[in-house]
Amino acid sequence: MENIFSLNGCLAVKQGDFDKAKQVLESVATLDDKIFIQTVKDVFLMVIRRHNEDLLTEWFDIVDSRLKVILGKEEMFAENQDFLEAMLFAICDRRLDALQARFDEYFVIFQNSRKDIWDMKAFYIELASLSARMSLRKWDKQAQWLLKLILKAASEQPDLKFIEHLLYYIDLNSIMYAKNFGAGAMYILYRQVQFSYMYLVSYAAKDNVTREYKKEAMTIALRGERNLMSNLARITMKDEMDIYEEWYHHMLYIFGKHDKLKPLSILLVQLTVLYWNRTQPKSSRKQVKYLQKILEPSHVRGIFTELLEEIS
Repeated sequence: MENIFSLNGCLAVKQGDFDKAKQVLESVATLDDKIFIQTVKDVFLMVIRRHNEDLLTEWFDIVDSRLKVILGKEEMFAENQDFLEAMLFAICDRRLDALQARFDEYFVIFQNSRKDIWDMKAFYIELASLSARMSLRKWDKQAQWLLKLILKAASEQPDLKFIEHLLYYIDLNSIMYAKNFGAGAMYILYRQVQFSYMYLVSYAAKDNVTREYKKEAMTIALRGERNLMSNLARITMKDEMDIYEEWYHHMLYIFGKHDKLKPLSILLVQLTVLYWNRTQPKSSRKQVKYLQKILEPSHVRGIFTELLEEIS
């Protein structure tokens, strides 16, 4: 059905009649949810296309309270997803960083509207893909914002298979980035991925988590990192031991100034090296002896040693 409000609002923006466009937004505030969100999306995208971004903050304040209510409605899932995908692309494409905090909040409200995280799969993959496109433009701030947005939200829900699926897809994007710009640049841009793997490993030290859950979380982290190192070795034509050593130094560079994250980053590297040695002995047997300097002093002890033995 044709939305006359959307047409009138977009035409007003195009003609520079911003008072009329504002009136359109105010007039749809009490109308049908679908008419409201389509009008907001179309008018705001037109504002962005016409380079009138200075109007966005004021106009978002007009629609903010109603928009939050609609984004939380399960029956509006398809329309809300379409709205967020379009707006997040526009925010990144035009580098409208001032809107990031607002959309952090909208994203959380939308995610909480679905009980099953797998319903969000296509949405998460689309944002991961958008992040990859921004990274290839070398727009690091936009790429990192999207990665943090989706990985933080994914890590806060309990389905480990979903996290694994998302990290696998992002790792593929990171390999493509490394192929274009180098592994060092990749570690810095995709540091949120490393943080996510560290977070999974940290489950081992939590008291309120079952042993099976701890094992699954650690397996996802170590298998993901091992495969990432293997792929990096393949595209750079280097020995895996060199890739592991480079990774270790980049982790220290990224997390070395954080009292809590530094030991966890070292633990992740050491666990992955040991996991690689146990699960792929043919490729690791002759190389792992050259990595003793990053394995000592060992951070792998207690529950981490036990779980490593059980999963490998």
